[in-house]
Amino acid sequence: MLRSQVLRWCRSQVPCTLSDHIIVPGPVLGMMSLDHTEAKYWAERYDDWTRKLEVGAYLRHGELSDYHRWKARLLREQLEMLKHEVEDAERDEVTKLISRISRSHNRMSHAFREEL
Repeated sequence: MLRSQVLRWCRSQVPCTLSDHIIVPGPVLGMMSLDHTEAKYWAERYDDWTRKLEVGAYLRHGELSDYHRWKARLLREQLEMLKHEVEDAERDEVTKLISRISRSHNRMSHAFREEL
């Protein structure tokens, strides 16, 4: 039951696009425009979603391992770097970070769905 709830949350709260077998979170795609205002908006929403995921997992299990905390924290740190790269209009760096964020998102999602 818990696994299906987390899976539903991941799918409903973080819109994704499937492209060449890589899941790219929708908010991250919005940052490709290099619009700082939009990037800041989506980064804040995404940050909020990861924190809610952590809180929900903690409330259900009574604890949250350092491993799960680090998965979410790594994603948030990459989002922060992405905001700065968008602000500097570094398209190549933005593209690289989006790829890293996509992989981190997939790993975090797997950790909370399968390993909790």
